Amino acid sequence: MAAPACAEDPRDPETTLRLLVRANAERDLATMSKYMAHDADAIGYTLDGRKYLGWDALADEMRSEFESVTKLEIPITDLRMWTRGDVAWFAMELEYIRYVTERQMTQRIALPLRETGVLERRDGRWVLVSWHESARPREDGMI
Repeated sequence: MAAPACAEDPRDPETTLRLLVRANAERDLATMSKYMAHDADAIGYTLDGRKYLGWDALADEMRSEFESVTKLEIPITDLRMWTRGDVAWFAMELEYIRYVTERQMTQRIALPLRETGVLERRDGRWVLVSWHESARPREDGMI
């Protein structure tokens, strides 16, 4: 008999990645934690040259981000995924839309992003082990 957690786990890397993006938008750190590597040397790069080494550094930043917004939307506009055995890699474009409320006004901030990364199947579960995020030009040509 399989454990309930295993039965709920996505069976492929694309579904896992989409679940991670949705968890980010829903400010669900527990789900993000479940599908991201906790290796001490796991590296993630994001905007402004920030680098996260290990899960704890990223989790602290995500908690701060989640507390600073009233809502997040993260629609994926393009996703390409490749798989070889227990390793998968992707290229993705998405919109990171933050809603911040100041003085009874909600401000919408949209950041068009590109992301690349690698997932690995560990004990039957796909986990994100490395990622890189960068800004892409907005429709008006600005970055």
